[in-house]
Amino acid sequence: VMHVDSYENLITNIPRELFKKTVGNRHFSISLRSVSVDKISTSYDDAPPGEVVALFASNNVLEIAINKGKAASLLGMKWNDAVLIHIG
Repeated sequence: VMHVDSYENLITNIPRELFKKTVGNRHFSISLRSVSVDKISTSYDDAPPGEVVALFASNNVLEIAINKGKAASLLGMKWNDAVLIHIG
């Protein structure tokens, strides 16, 4: 986690192009603390309220959020915490 924004979304240092190039069409899982996400959404509303969502926002880096929630507080995450991507 490189930044926690004012909505407490978790901003990573993983650019969209690197993610696409590395993962390709293979199955993946994004893990942080006790939760994981296995798809990239196009908007926060792709997940039901209170659910974790992973997306590439306007800055084109991977962002982890909770729809209608504060990911940093609810997941206990902060700057420099690890976000792991498991491929395959």
